[in-house]
Amino acid sequence: MKRIFASQVCFGLLCISLFAEDAVQYVTVERSPYLIVQKEISGESREDIRVVPGKFYRLETPGELSAQVIFTDQDAKLINRLELQSGQVFRVPLECMRCQLQVAWPETPSTLRVVEISDRAEAFSWLDWNSWNMAGPIGAGLVRRNFHLEQLPEYAVGRFWGRCDVLLNDCLLGKASQGYVNSYYYDLRPLLKPGLNNLLLKYPDNASGKPQIVAVDIELRYASGESTIILASDGTWEYQDSTNDNWVPLSTFQPCWYKAELFDKPWVAPSAIPDDLLPPCPIELKSDYGEKRHAVSGQTQKFSLQIKFQGMPFFASNRFAIDFINQDGRASWRQWYFPAGDLRKMKAGECLEMELDLVTDYLSPGTYTLRLDRRLDDGHGNGLGELEITEAKENNPLKTSFEVRGCIDSIVVEGQAMPAAIYHNAPYYKSHIPRNVEDNYWLMRQSGHQFFTVTGFFGTDIVKTNTDRGSVWIGPDQYDFSSLDDRMIELLSVVPDAKIIFKLLGDNPGWWIKAHPDECVVWDDGSKHQQPSWASLLWQRDTCKAITELAKYLRKSPWCKQIVAWYLSAGYDGQWFQPTNYKAPYNFSDYSQHILKYFQNWLIDKYQNDQEKLRIAWNQADVSFETVAIPSREERQGKNYYLDPKANQNVIDFAYCQAALTNQLIAMFAEAFRLGWEADIPFGTYYMPYDVTYFNGQAQRPSDDAILDDSSYNFAAAPLGYQKHGLNQAGTSNPQHYSYILNNKIRIGEDDTRTFRSQPHEGIWGNSDSFGTLAGMRRNIAQRLTSGGGHWYYDMYGHWYNAPSIQALFKKELHLMNVLSSWAKLHCLDPEVVNVTKVGTSLHKRVNTQPDLHQVHFAKINQSKPGFQVAEVHLRHLDHAKLPKFKIYIFDDLFALDSNDRKLIEQKKQNGNVLLFTHASGFSDCRTLDAKNISSLTGINIEEASPGVDLSPMAWNTSQEREIWGDLCGKTIHAPNAKRFFVNDPEATVIGTYKADPQPAAAIKKFPDWTSIYLPCAYPSGEILDQIASLCQVHVYTDASVYVHTGGRLVSVYCPVDECSGSLKLPEMLAGCEVFSGQVFAPTSELKFTMQLGETKLFFLGSELEVKNFQTNLKTAF
Repeated sequence: MKRIFASQVCFGLLCISLFAEDAVQYVTVERSPYLIVQKEISGESREDIRVVPGKFYRLETPGELSAQVIFTDQDAKLINRLELQSGQVFRVPLECMRCQLQVAWPETPSTLRVVEISDRAEAFSWLDWNSWNMAGPIGAGLVRRNFHLEQLPEYAVGRFWGRCDVLLNDCLLGKASQGYVNSYYYDLRPLLKPGLNNLLLKYPDNASGKPQIVAVDIELRYASGESTIILASDGTWEYQDSTNDNWVPLSTFQPCWYKAELFDKPWVAPSAIPDDLLPPCPIELKSDYGEKRHAVSGQTQKFSLQIKFQGMPFFASNRFAIDFINQDGRASWRQWYFPAGDLRKMKAGECLEMELDLVTDYLSPGTYTLRLDRRLDDGHGNGLGELEITEAKENNPLKTSFEVRGCIDSIVVEGQAMPAAIYHNAPYYKSHIPRNVEDNYWLMRQSGHQFFTVTGFFGTDIVKTNTDRGSVWIGPDQYDFSSLDDRMIELLSVVPDAKIIFKLLGDNPGWWIKAHPDECVVWDDGSKHQQPSWASLLWQRDTCKAITELAKYLRKSPWCKQIVAWYLSAGYDGQWFQPTNYKAPYNFSDYSQHILKYFQNWLIDKYQNDQEKLRIAWNQADVSFETVAIPSREERQGKNYYLDPKANQNVIDFAYCQAALTNQLIAMFAEAFRLGWEADIPFGTYYMPYDVTYFNGQAQRPSDDAILDDSSYNFAAAPLGYQKHGLNQAGTSNPQHYSYILNNKIRIGEDDTRTFRSQPHEGIWGNSDSFGTLAGMRRNIAQRLTSGGGHWYYDMYGHWYNAPSIQALFKKELHLMNVLSSWAKLHCLDPEVVNVTKVGTSLHKRVNTQPDLHQVHFAKINQSKPGFQVAEVHLRHLDHAKLPKFKIYIFDDLFALDSNDRKLIEQKKQNGNVLLFTHASGFSDCRTLDAKNISSLTGINIEEASPGVDLSPMAWNTSQEREIWGDLCGKTIHAPNAKRFFVNDPEATVIGTYKADPQPAAAIKKFPDWTSIYLPCAYPSGEILDQIASLCQVHVYTDASVYVHTGGRLVSVYCPVDECSGSLKLPEMLAGCEVFSGQVFAPTSELKFTMQLGETKLFFLGSELEVKNFQTNLKTAF
């Protein structure tokens, strides 16, 4: 007897039914992504389960035991509550944030399971990879799936990911594919037959000894509107290879290449089904458009359209297109329409009626034939009529600026301020391969987004991705900008009024380095790397020329009037990282003659062409500008943690030289674009200067902060951070940074938080279930709104945000930003504490080793937050006339400070200011490396505990003074091993000693007009900062275990623990409104709260009248 159990795949220790010719086989699987819950439960229990909206799940319990499944939305409102028996199936509502399982069982433990059902048609989408990657044959082998059809479907589409031949009923369909292609789609319908069908995958020998990847998505769509889904991971396949003569179940899920504990799917969303894959659906077409219309470009044409489907149509997305065919027979424009009904559910005999607007803004003068989507066929060419454009629309650039309006970072276009909220996606496919990005554009515009990026390419980041995405710079003085037009049309055909930030990936095109092999990077071992040296004058010249030509083309294009800014990225990951080898042997760059010449000229400038100054600085009596050499790998790696200026100034200088080159290139390329654009245009780049704390960070991206003084640099975008997305973590906040504010620059926080629609399910990047996704995103949104809110959502691999619950959150965020842009800031919420940073500090230490990361990386990312807001400013701007006054200035391990830096700090030693110094601050004065330099900076006598020793135990105990430490008195503060310093100053008050011995570790010293505090370790915890802040009469909002952010008109509170109660102390009597609930409270100085894990509260504060007006605006917006 032949049977198929299409939805049996479930969980670990899992029974999979597998169809074979003669029997049903059952196998045990130890590991499966479809197992959601499997645990022993007794008594009463209520807990969260990790599910995904729109998916189907089955409850499995012993005997007659039942369970309740409770769904709530992101405002904690009940959506539904289901009482389920074992075997019953439930679907998670699309708007669901939290799904909880509640039971009241006997005290005897029983096993409860929740299993995802893999093959429900309602949960299937061609926009996604549905099948998990399975581990198939080792080497050459076969994989098969037999299935029985009572009747033939109207459509049968298959997508085959892998490297194999695909045969259906002994006929070769073609080959499966991997990569950024659309050749993995096949029309199965012509080869299907009633009764038994056989699908066979033939794998060649891969010679790797690893299992072949098997991933298949198939949809059989019937005239009734129902579908049958077949997935490679549905438990009904079997395989055969050299290790198995018999057919065995395909039951092992492929581990993710990135991390073996994770399950595997392609990360980048699939390409779209080709329009010509399936035969067009016959239709009857009616329209009141008429035979021909005449219009001036920009005049919208309105008409009605009626489509009667004489056969069943096949749509993978709910949209259809109208193409504009020019007199050459090419489609020069396209417009997409998204009906209220769902095209994917249409059947023969049904009718679609719509009132349409034709956008003509981007049409040049000429005659166009309007043709309906080629997936449909009215038997007469699908013609709707002709449109003659008699006159072109004026095409002048928009006047744009990046500004703060009210409390919100804004982009001002022709005088109209709009929130700086941007949708950014990465095109992995070449422009001629559709990728369903139109669906993303439509959803983001519906959520309120007005700004979108469009990306063009010069070349490829050959270190990270090495993916050819289609260069516009195709040869010497040769350009093909057609891919830019394709991507512009992709966006504007869906969102005609989109404001565009044009992004250029400025990496070198491959042909250039082949034509100029002498211009390439040289590794430290003397070998060449196939990227140009950034110091190559020829590469700089040619790249500037190409950028100028690109800008000229865009300036003359129909899209010119929609481009509001441009943005440049280059280097590894686009973030201006130096050409560096990111795997063993981790080669350093650059050792070419080009960088050597640049270095020599840079030194001439720094040392004012005075050879004696160079010799004194480098402590080398015979060095000259002509004989200087690039420091060797061994010199850059260093023997000691800190670089001694007396011995290592050449290493320090070279790192600063590389940083200066990066700044120079960015400014040079910005000017090249402006020349071609022939007007001012806001410019940004993927470069917020900071000290890279990664392994080999100083070789990866040496930086300083001089670029912030460049007037051509208007905005910057960079990731908001990783390894802090967990619900028990702080989130990706973007604190107020006065170096940007004072220099009229906007920081665009790149929010590339992974969602429940992302792959892989890696926690350091985001949360893979609906509760984690929505709770984490709400936390991040609330936090960044306190500092202006400027951001872009980076849909890195496609369709991360295509979910109603996520879109609902985006709508709220955009509405809030619009409302808050009209409110002046409440200055009592301004930070009273500032962290003073100096980008380039890390260039005074050796290149980061793996052990060094415990000091410079992990300690920083694990630093807990205080109960108040800490602003940031770069040291170079500490004397800026518009910098607000702060009560506490933190100098956190700024271990290299020159005389100018020290003068700026000296100016703050007055007016009752408190200066907090940590660890090795000031250890180097850029001439010597001595603890006396710390003493002169802090005003407290500091000595080096173990000269010549880089690592000593750093744990220390706070003193017993409760008036200083409160509940922290007498507690041990743990920290990674580092160079140890101790306090030896009878005039200072010791407030902490080392745990290993009684040496004074921390101290306070009061001067007539200022106070110095010294702490022994970098990155002091939030608890320590809270105590110091209270001592210095800084307003601490709470001592509860929550994260607090303040600024503008807002206070955000996030709960990272299971449950927390406490109070929020306000800086003065204020009325308020909790934004998400709408709850209003009268003027008060303290708010009580009880919160649970993942909960965020966001308070708008002001007078009673202001709160009333805000609430009115909020109700209108929401």
